[in-house]
Amino acid sequence: MRRLQADSAGNALKYRGVGTVAIIDDVRQTGAFFNEQPQVEFQLRFTDVAGQPQRAVIRRYVPLIDLATIPRDTLQILYDPGNPSRVQMDQDAARRAWLGATGAG
Repeated sequence: MRRLQADSAGNALKYRGVGTVAIIDDVRQTGAFFNEQPQVEFQLRFTDVAGQPQRAVIRRYVPLIDLATIPRDTLQILYDPGNPSRVQMDQDAARRAWLGATGAG
């Protein structure tokens, strides 16, 4: 049930979240693994629509083959304007950037 709630919260951000570019302050491996894929933590800062500075943390499992290509300067995110600490990566923007970088699409 907890997984279903997390998915619905992620979908809510996808459709009602505010998109922005966050500055990555730090990227580190947490030491956790899932199917031999390391978890990476991104410490972010961004400015919300009210002009207030915000900080957030996103943790993602990253395929080993992608470790060298994870972003280290900025990241497209979606955040909840009612609770700016609720943040997720903008998967659609990341997919578009990757397709543009590879010449596909």
